[in-house]
Amino acid sequence: MELQKSLDKDSKAWHDIDQLIHEEMSVFTRRNSERLGRKMDTGAIGAIVFVAIIGGGISYGLVTAAQYLTGFWSAFFWVITVAWTIFILLFVMVGGASTLYKTEEN
Repeated sequence: MELQKSLDKDSKAWHDIDQLIHEEMSVFTRRNSERLGRKMDTGAIGAIVFVAIIGGGISYGLVTAAQYLTGFWSAFFWVITVAWTIFILLFVMVGGASTLYKTEEN
C-alpha cells in the first residue's frame, strides 16, 4: 500500500500492484470465511479420545509389567513401553490434529 501511494495512478506498476492487492484480499477473505465456517468433527474427536484411552491403558499395563519384572524382562518392557507411548502420542497428535475440523461446503 505504501509503495502504491508513491506511484503515479496512470502507471502500469500502480495498476499491477492494485491488481495484486485485490487478488490477495480475495484470497484472504476466502481463507477467513473457510476458517470461520468450519465445525468440530465430533466423530473424529470421539475416535481420538477412544484411541488415547486404549493406548493409555496399554501403556499403563506395560509400565506395571516393567516395574513388576526384574532384569532383562524389565528393561525389555521399559523399551516397549517407551516405543508404544511415543507411537500413540504421534498417532493421536499427527493423525488427530488434521481431522479435528470439518468444513461446510456450500
